[in-house]
Amino acid sequence: MAYPVPMWAGANHAESGFLPFSPSLATSSTGNYDYALLVKTYKNITTEDTTLFTSDGSGFSRTAADESLLQLSFSAAAFALWVNDTAGGVVTYNGAYIRTVSGLPLFTYVGQNASSSLSNGCVFGISPGATYLTVQDATAINPTTSNGITTGDFLQLLFGGGRGSILYPQAGDTLEWEVVGNDGSLAGFTCKVEVTFT
Repeated sequence: MAYPVPMWAGANHAESGFLPFSPSLATSSTGNYDYALLVKTYKNITTEDTTLFTSDGSGFSRTAADESLLQLSFSAAAFALWVNDTAGGVVTYNGAYIRTVSGLPLFTYVGQNASSSLSNGCVFGISPGATYLTVQDATAINPTTSNGITTGDFLQLLFGGGRGSILYPQAGDTLEWEVVGNDGSLAGFTCKVEVTFT
């Protein structure tokens, strides 16, 4: 039996081997990256990491009808060099667009299952003050005006150390979390992110 493919379905729908899923997450309303979200990391509120702890959505791979996965891997030494003893932690934001064929959608986002294996007393988790948006388009990320799927900080990676010394994650340390986008009609679509420091 043939299934209709929505107009917004990109080429990666066919390549994935899965039928189109609604709702789903994407990096824009009609953009290149379906079943994906944006990842942006900042130190000192406005200084963005543009080469390491970041993603435009192109690295996501669909692993199930209602789930996709991004695996980020980057040098712990390069990350420490970017922070350069100028911050006690970093904040990571996620941006997403909920694609839907629902006639009366009720858009929601949630971050969940944040976990880590970290050295040097570093701590990772969802900010206790995270409040999630209820709009279709939550792709804008600029920490002074908009924070993706939340109204404030989303994920916090706090470094270890004490007076005069900052201790960073080491090679082999890991982080992971999930973002679920929903339109009120199904369980929602999940994007999972796994980060490994090398």
